[in-house]
Amino acid sequence: MDRFTVISRLRQVLAASVLLALLVAQQAAAGTVTWNDATADGKWSTAGNWTPAGPPQPGDLVVFDATSVSNCTADIVTNNLGGITLAAAYTGTVTFLTNAVQQGMSLTVTGDIIVAAGNLTFNGDTTAVNGGAAGNPFGIGYALFAQNISVSAGAAIHANGKGFAGNKGPGSAYPSTYPSGHAGGYGGQGGQSLGFLSGLPYGSVYGPTALGSGSSGQAGGGAIKLSVSNSITVNGTLSANGNNDPNIYLGGSGGSLWIVSGTLAGSGLIAANGGYGGGGGGRIDISGTTNNFAGRLEVLGAAAYSGGFRGMTGSIVFPQSAGSGLTLNSFIPTTNIYLGNSLTFSNVLVTNGITLGLDANSNNYTYTI
Repeated sequence: MDRFTVISRLRQVLAASVLLALLVAQQAAAGTVTWNDATADGKWSTAGNWTPAGPPQPGDLVVFDATSVSNCTADIVTNNLGGITLAAAYTGTVTFLTNAVQQGMSLTVTGDIIVAAGNLTFNGDTTAVNGGAAGNPFGIGYALFAQNISVSAGAAIHANGKGFAGNKGPGSAYPSTYPSGHAGGYGGQGGQSLGFLSGLPYGSVYGPTALGSGSSGQAGGGAIKLSVSNSITVNGTLSANGNNDPNIYLGGSGGSLWIVSGTLAGSGLIAANGGYGGGGGGRIDISGTTNNFAGRLEVLGAAAYSGGFRGMTGSIVFPQSAGSGLTLNSFIPTTNIYLGNSLTFSNVLVTNGITLGLDANSNNYTYTI
């Protein structure tokens, strides 16, 4: 073996050794980081609120458990975390603020998002045009990317009331002749309580990401887009509902839930409902999944106050055929159900004792199917 060959091989060995050392250092740096809220300020970005000290870094598994059950405000978050787990002993709420993840609305986790208890919530960005116009933005919610996402019974991932505030949004019907009396619309038209004007539908049935609109006093639902490599299991609640208040008689509209990929399973609730007082239903799209979900899918328009017209049902897009759950090729209601406007099914079977209601989403109250 000549001198040049020896030198070349030594360089290769050295390079491989350096690469291995870097990989080992990276793996050592990534570990489990547990929420303790030791400073009591409730902020993700505060170093002293974690064990070991320092906010989570890329590759870290972030754990919320009995160490501290206090709420956490995710204000400044590094992307590409190893995983997020809200353990069974955690009873608090983790809230991602607008543009908290490296100044953006996209959270990537290289492993799993597990919500065994408590609530994982996501604010919306009401300034994003997202199909609207500069003076009339539709807003946008968070996009989540993970290997698997699971929500256990009693736990929730939600964006309830995280859309446009009261009197805001393209479906708020504000200003109007009666600016203090209108219900929000989005996937379905807002209802009419006390005879006042209500918001009309907007946005897209397919791949919905817009925020729900507010009523005169209550916020609309936010928006969450979920994309997984493997499965999404919902035995608890996944929702983007509009807000309501028994003392304020007009509700915000439901928001958006778009499950892009993977196998959808579980027996919980997936909902984008309007708030009480005529809030219109939101929008759900699960067409990209293999649908094995055996729970409830809801985009309900809410009941109206004092004999008014309830909010109209929003929209759900089902897969064409894949999976054991509801699909466009086999739609069999097993409980009373309202369908929104402009739907296409191969077969609809309504069994004895079941009520199938048809909602109109346009201002002239016509319906097409």
